Amino acid sequence: MAPADSADTLIIEIGQALLADRNYRTNDWSAIALVATLDDGRKSLFGYSYLPDGSWQATTPDDARRVINLLRDLREATQVSGKGPWRQCLVQVKRADMKLNLMFEYDDPQRWSVTPANMTEMVEALSPR
Repeated sequence: MAPADSADTLIIEIGQALLADRNYRTNDWSAIALVATLDDGRKSLFGYSYLPDGSWQATTPDDARRVINLLRDLREATQVSGKGPWRQCLVQVKRADMKLNLMFEYDDPQRWSVTPANMTEMVEALSPR
């Protein structure tokens, strides 16, 4: 496993990449939620911007490749010897306090997946509180 400061540095880089990204610099969002899935060679990233009026819109970073690469590096840096790596990561940002929160799912690669059947509930569940 990589040193903790490596993971901390990557988390800071992820936050900076999101805040500097064109798709977030130009939107009036109050919160962001992104879900990255890195499982069995599959990479995906989707997310939502939560607006001050309570509405939301599907939004991903313009430079999604950079964010996925940073998350992949974080996955490697946080892997514990003898355990499998995390499979999904939920990234949440609150604009009011610039708080960045990351949660990891090790077992269920569908934990934060959105489908037509669960969209309303999941969009609400992914929102930073």
